[in-house]
Amino acid sequence: MRLPLFLAAALFVGAAPPALAQTDSSIALGLSFAVTTPTNPDAESNSRPGLLLRLRNSPGLGSAVGFQWFTSAVRTTIAGEETYLGRISVRPVMAGPEYIWERGRVSASVSLQAGYAFTNIRDTGRAKQVYESGLGVSGVGIGASNAFAWCPNVSLWFDLNPRYAVMASVGYLGIRPTVTTTSSGGTTRERVNLGSVVTSIGIVYAIF
Repeated sequence: MRLPLFLAAALFVGAAPPALAQTDSSIALGLSFAVTTPTNPDAESNSRPGLLLRLRNSPGLGSAVGFQWFTSAVRTTIAGEETYLGRISVRPVMAGPEYIWERGRVSASVSLQAGYAFTNIRDTGRAKQVYESGLGVSGVGIGASNAFAWCPNVSLWFDLNPRYAVMASVGYLGIRPTVTTTSSGGTTRERVNLGSVVTSIGIVYAIF
């Protein structure tokens, strides 16, 4: 999935007419499309549209913010049976240093963001059935903890004209929330690896 995204961005950039850069704009807002691919085989990939914010900084060392929000279905093994545990929503809020290179209408950046991820799990009902029938417990409840999140990221921007710019980026989001299951048989905790490669393309419009 990552290669078609970058090819689409490259074609978009290549087809653009000569234009001026967004040099007079500091804030731009637009839309993006992201694909999140977990490295854990028990989690599922996710693709989604979303809002895109560009805070234009001068070349050199600066700061960046990140909101790599996604939802993933997660499987686990219960009583020897592979079962969908539920869908985990991950809402990280991150910030960190960024270094920017700029040449004409093209700018590239490397950043390392870290922060806190708010998580929530919505169980499928199937997991509770397997717990009750396979382990003979009742009153099953499933929850997920908030967790530390971090993300190294590389981005490429191309200014189409003073108002519009397109973007392509790739990064790795590291996050491992703990899933807690409570029942009449006690409490169990399992740390779930949701580390994912995140690939995005987008377009923004300068508003300030």
